[in-house]
Amino acid sequence: YSYYEDKSIKFITHTYLRFFPDGQYAMFYEKSDKNVELNNLAAASHAGYYVVNENVLKLETPTGNGNTLGYRIIQNYHIKNDSLIQFKSKRGNDTLIQRDFPVILNVSPDW
Repeated sequence: YSYYEDKSIKFITHTYLRFFPDGQYAMFYEKSDKNVELNNLAAASHAGYYVVNENVLKLETPTGNGNTLGYRIIQNYHIKNDSLIQFKSKRGNDTLIQRDFPVILNVSPDW
């Protein structure tokens, strides 16, 4: 989970990253932290694949995301304790922290 706010343009986003055992992930961007549909994979902002090598997490989005549609992107995160810190973040504070959610269902990705 990550929270980002830019008060100068009144922009808030909550980012949720969900991992699956077979190396797949789904990322959700929401304007609120209420009623997030983490069990509805069709509601994901984008999805792809991940690998972990030592303390580095690599996320691959084969078809891009909301900003880079149409081509492959790879995001790199450093794993530190229960958080992920993005390498070379433009915002400078892209850190995802572990957060428990009360109802996470056992759903399977279709990609």
